[in-house]
Amino acid sequence: MINFETKWYKVETVDNYTRIIHKNTWNNRPFAGVVILPIINDKILLLEVFRYGTNRLELEFPRGCSEPNQSPEFNAIRELEEEINASIFSIDFLGTSISDTTWGTGDVYHYFVKLNNFGNLQAEEQIKNFKLLTKDELFNLIENNKIQDAFTLTTITKAISKGFL
Repeated sequence: MINFETKWYKVETVDNYTRIIHKNTWNNRPFAGVVILPIINDKILLLEVFRYGTNRLELEFPRGCSEPNQSPEFNAIRELEEEINASIFSIDFLGTSISDTTWGTGDVYHYFVKLNNFGNLQAEEQIKNFKLLTKDELFNLIENNKIQDAFTLTTITKAISKGFL
């Protein structure tokens, strides 16, 4: 039984087991979306985004749902252009994750991106502000539970494991 459906995914219950099925695919796998760790002038860019799920401002990296017939890298570039009006210098693939192996089916693609510049923040996505941080400042926010978004924390972990942070 389909409980709920959008253009990106459907929530389905079969045999008392509920899961989120992502409609888009890449490399014959469900493709959920992208998360991007942006760097500008040797500083890490974090967004302050109001999230209705937590009913508060969250510190997180730019991210977005996959769009049909677009590669993960293209999705990452598009999200940066939409959310922060960014001009990209370089992009590196960090790896994939699955946000929740109990509920979700889609791969999340993580990227490390150096920016030339960025501009207007996308207000309709509830992006309220940004922070430019050193690595030590970023780690201090994590240590003090100021960053709790799992997508952001996973991307940081991927970047550390690949030697980018």
